[in-house]
Amino acid sequence: MLAEVAVVDICAGKGEGGAPSLFPRRSDVVALDCRQEYCRPQAAFLSTGALLLRLNALLLPDGDDQLGRCCVRDAKALRALSPEEVRAGEVRHGLWVLAEGSGPPARLEPVDVMPYAVHGAYDCCSGSYGSPGAAEGFQMDRARERVVVTARRTGPSSAIAYSDDLFELRLTEEGTDGERRLVQVGGIGTEAQSGRGCKIPVAVGGGDNSSIVYHHRSPTESGDLWTSPSGAAGATQSSSPDARLTATMPLSLRRKLLTPVEVTVPNLRADCATAEAPPLTVHTQIFAPDDGGDGPLQPLLWLHGGPMCHYSYDCNPLLTYLARCGYLVMAPNFSGSTGNGPAFMDRVLGAGCGVADLSD
Repeated sequence: MLAEVAVVDICAGKGEGGAPSLFPRRSDVVALDCRQEYCRPQAAFLSTGALLLRLNALLLPDGDDQLGRCCVRDAKALRALSPEEVRAGEVRHGLWVLAEGSGPPARLEPVDVMPYAVHGAYDCCSGSYGSPGAAEGFQMDRARERVVVTARRTGPSSAIAYSDDLFELRLTEEGTDGERRLVQVGGIGTEAQSGRGCKIPVAVGGGDNSSIVYHHRSPTESGDLWTSPSGAAGATQSSSPDARLTATMPLSLRRKLLTPVEVTVPNLRADCATAEAPPLTVHTQIFAPDDGGDGPLQPLLWLHGGPMCHYSYDCNPLLTYLARCGYLVMAPNFSGSTGNGPAFMDRVLGAGCGVADLSD
C-alpha cells in the first residue's frame, strides 16, 4: 500500500463569522512511502528547514545500475514506471532527510541511526502485535536540534532483535560548505535501566536539560514511563528508583508473567536458501512452564494473524497463561511478519502467500 507525504502551505485568514482561521494555500507531494503496511510514514521539520522522514522508500538504479538516493516522488511517477523498473529497485526502510527546497526528482539522503549497522539493516519503529503499521519512531526537542529514535536490528541472521533501544542524533554546526547535518551521537543505553523490551521516545529535553522520557514494555511490564540522560551518560547509568516515573503494573500480575526464551530457527527448505546464501532464519519466542517438572510437554505452535504484524519482546499474558496450563508454547515470526525488514514481509506477496509462510 502506498502513502504520500505532502507539505501544505498554510495562510491565515478569517472564516465564518469573521473568526480567525487557517487555510491551505498549496499542497506538494514530496515523497512516497511504498510499504505503509510495514510501518507508517512519520515526518517532522528540523530547525534548518529540512524534512526528517521515516519512510519505506523506493530506490531506483541511478547511473551505472547502482542504487542511488533517488526516490519516486509521487504516485503519478510510480504509475509511469514499468514492472521491470520497479523490480530493479529496492524498498528500504529507514530515516531520510529531504533538504529544504528539494525539487523533483526528490532526492532523499539516508540518516544513519545505529552504530556499526548499515542503513536499512534496522527498523526505526517499535512494533508490536496488533494493527499493522507502527506509528512510533522518533521525537525531537523543542528547538528541533536533537532527535531520539527507537531502533531494532533486522536481517537474515541470528542478530535479529525484536526488542528496541534508543539512539540520539544531533544537528552539527555549520561546516565549510555552510551545511548543518544530522549525525549520530550514540546509543542511550536504556537496557541498563529498564531492561530489554519495546521502547518509545515520548519527550526530549532541550538546552541544559539533556534528559529524555520514554515508554517501556516487556514480557513482565505492561508499560511505564522512564527517564534517562542522553548520550554516554545514559549508557552508563544503572537502574534506579529515580529513573522510573510510573509504576502501573499490578505486582500480583507481574509475579505471574513468564519471560520467554528467544531463539532463531534456520529454515533450510526456504525458497531463498542456496549453497552460497545463509539459511533463512525465523525468530521465535518460547514460553515454557516454570513448575520445575522434567517430564515431556505438549507443544503448542501459536501463529499470529495478519500476516502483517509480529510478536515483539513485549507483554503477552495470553502466551504466559497457555504455558502455565502445561503447554510448551512457540510463537514464531514467520515469513510475511513485520519487524524484520520489508523484504521479509514481501516473501508472502503473490505466489509466496501460503507457501513461504507455511515453509517456515
